[in-house]
Amino acid sequence: MGYYNNVFDGCNDQTDIGAVMRNGREVILQAYNWESHKHNWYKNLDSKVPDISKSGFTSAWLPPPSQSLAPEGYLPQDLYSLNSAYGSEHLLKSLLGKMKQYKVRAMADIVINHRIGTTRGHGGMYNRYDGSSLPWDEHAVTSCTGGKVFDGCNDQTDIGAVMRDGREVILQAYNWESHKHNWYKNLDSKVPDISKSGFTSAWLPPPSQSLAPEGYLPQDLYSLNSAYGSEHLLKSLLGKMKQYKVRAMADIVINHRIGTTRGHGGMYNRYDGSSLPWDEHAVTSCTGGKGNRSTGDNFNGVPNVDHTQHFVRKDIIGWLRWLRNTVGFQDFRFDFARGYSAQYVKEYIGAAKPLFSVGECWDSCNYNGHGLDYNQDSHRQRIINWIDATGQRSAAFDFTTKGILQEAVMGQYWRLRDAQGKPPGVMGWWPSRSVTFLDNHDTGSSQAHWPFPSHHIMEGYAYILTHPGIPCVFYDHFYDWGSSIHDQIVKLIDVRRRQDIHSRSTIRILEAKSNLYAAIVGEKLCMKLGDASWCPSGREWTLATSGHRYAGNRSTGDNFNGVPNVDHTQHFVRKDIIGWLRWLRNTVGFQDFRFDFARGYSAQYVKEYIGAAKPLFSVGECWDSCNYNGHGLDYNQDSHRQRIINWIDATGQRSAAFDFTTKGILQEAVMGQYWRLRDAQGKPPGVMGWWPSRAVTFLDNHDTGSTQAHWPFPSHHIMEGYAYILTHPGIPCVFYDHFYDWGSSIHDQIVKLIDVRRRQDIHSRSTIRILEAKSNLYAAIVGEKLCMKLGDASWCPSGREWTLATSGHRYAVWHK
Repeated sequence: MGYYNNVFDGCNDQTDIGAVMRNGREVILQAYNWESHKHNWYKNLDSKVPDISKSGFTSAWLPPPSQSLAPEGYLPQDLYSLNSAYGSEHLLKSLLGKMKQYKVRAMADIVINHRIGTTRGHGGMYNRYDGSSLPWDEHAVTSCTGGKVFDGCNDQTDIGAVMRDGREVILQAYNWESHKHNWYKNLDSKVPDISKSGFTSAWLPPPSQSLAPEGYLPQDLYSLNSAYGSEHLLKSLLGKMKQYKVRAMADIVINHRIGTTRGHGGMYNRYDGSSLPWDEHAVTSCTGGKGNRSTGDNFNGVPNVDHTQHFVRKDIIGWLRWLRNTVGFQDFRFDFARGYSAQYVKEYIGAAKPLFSVGECWDSCNYNGHGLDYNQDSHRQRIINWIDATGQRSAAFDFTTKGILQEAVMGQYWRLRDAQGKPPGVMGWWPSRSVTFLDNHDTGSSQAHWPFPSHHIMEGYAYILTHPGIPCVFYDHFYDWGSSIHDQIVKLIDVRRRQDIHSRSTIRILEAKSNLYAAIVGEKLCMKLGDASWCPSGREWTLATSGHRYAGNRSTGDNFNGVPNVDHTQHFVRKDIIGWLRWLRNTVGFQDFRFDFARGYSAQYVKEYIGAAKPLFSVGECWDSCNYNGHGLDYNQDSHRQRIINWIDATGQRSAAFDFTTKGILQEAVMGQYWRLRDAQGKPPGVMGWWPSRAVTFLDNHDTGSTQAHWPFPSHHIMEGYAYILTHPGIPCVFYDHFYDWGSSIHDQIVKLIDVRRRQDIHSRSTIRILEAKSNLYAAIVGEKLCMKLGDASWCPSGREWTLATSGHRYAVWHK
């Protein structure tokens, strides 16, 4: 067997970060274990490179390359120092050169969830990095592991940055009656409390002069003297908000505009004498003007603005830029966004560059003769269509969630889980664009068009403030309904921040029945609603807050405890990490990345890092417990693999992930439970069955096996395991101990299986037909070229075209 000349030469230094994933013919070797640092490791591996290449491995996963406080490499300190317990920088570079010569890519283990400081800083923690190559201070460390809080009010120009960060909490800072109460002055006094309470943005009333005091019949857009206060008071308020790092959101009312003089048809559809002196061509023909027909729904009784007119859009853009750059607003809320095409919202956001935008797309939920329909998919789809049409630049108020939630708290919590097991509103389909809320100036306040049940307000806030999406709190509830509600909301916001719950956080709904709803969010927080008695299982949960019919618990599980966790929300941190990753990739010579403890920081940053550093292949470690019951492992592990898939998806599909679901099921299956290897849909039951091109299958690694043995594969069934992952779709990864330390027989059997996989062109996307899955037998045809069986039952494929390729204890493989 000569050295493999792979169909895809994976060692050429390509820049297409998706090419390896698309090719799908990877076989990875984890080339170390937990004790390797004791054995002059780089030198040891150097001698094995010819055999690694000859055996058919395309990539070898190496230990963390940087200097570390712990010899295993998982407590990194000086990232740019490559002198570690595994060997010197010189030996590492020599090894990488030899791997490149033998066409085996080198995978770096990227440990960036946490970093050990060099000196004490804030709180007496080792959270400063003085004297190192990346001399960060405490702001590089998350607040929940001893660092300092992120300043969210910097005036950035990246209009997507806030949306990507996903850590917004909005306050609607007025109601329908606010214009009667010297409002700007009143709000000015509340800015310190708004900031202290954890709000990142305050939505203010429409700023322009209006025929109606509430501000929703605007006339002279450039006049900032309104019933809420003078231009001077408004600018003073905005200045104070900036001082306290609370962004100001302007309510943008541009669907309609009240004219100053009569024009065509005797309507007030001319704007003579105002700062934007439009004529009747600025008004849609269906509301009394000479313009074109409306591109949306009419706002009846007033002139609706014709956004198809170039001069109108030019003037609106000028006004929005003035609000943004001169007046001092940073965020926009688009009023009555159904009244004109979302393509114009896209244009306005692109031109004026607000940091965050949200649109009001309010239409009726779906009702039947008995009340609200359970299925509101068509309702949320309409909102999602609008978001999509803005070029995904704007979020939207999640009226679907509001409509469902206010029914659910009335003893119908079953409504809070849709048919796919997800939240039933926009939040369940596109959480990063879903602004969740209970009431606003229209639905609540003195108008009360569609109010949330008043006796269930805190259940509502316990839901939206612990869940994905972007929560928005209403002024009345926060300031007018008493200090108890105010303080409970503040506590929930604090729990959200400390547990780093954000718009894209994962969610597992545990219960959804009449009197109980329970969910785990971001794997860090557990909450329940309803009067049923319930609490999460497991000693790791601590009660964080509770109230009438709600409770929230926080977990210490997702922080890497005892060390400073890196704050990836900080721009300077991400910039430095990207520089380091590019150095590893382009100067040191690594080509692939493995992201350690990937549950410790948002997958959006993994997406950013991959996009910037361009590794040829990436894989993340998203390890949490499989689903167990009182009798052992659950048959159905769909929610477990869904969490891994959610992470992959959040990386922009740029990274694969280790298939812990398949590992957990397979190591039970080989113990006489092969029926586990076929799910209810007849597919493989792990990530491999749903997204094989992103599933890195494995039996053990340095954590699960080796001397740590946290979750080892049954040692007497190792070859059944490899016969499964090396013949199936997905991207198989072989563990060093099994390949080199468990004897030549196992080494040679694995090599033979890799050879069969290559010769039969089995790849990550190969088709699979599962023929048998019962206690003592599993059999499948893969890629229509290979047939395999596991178990001690007597079985072979029918048909004379099949030839035995290889076999061993309790496994056999045939090819055509």
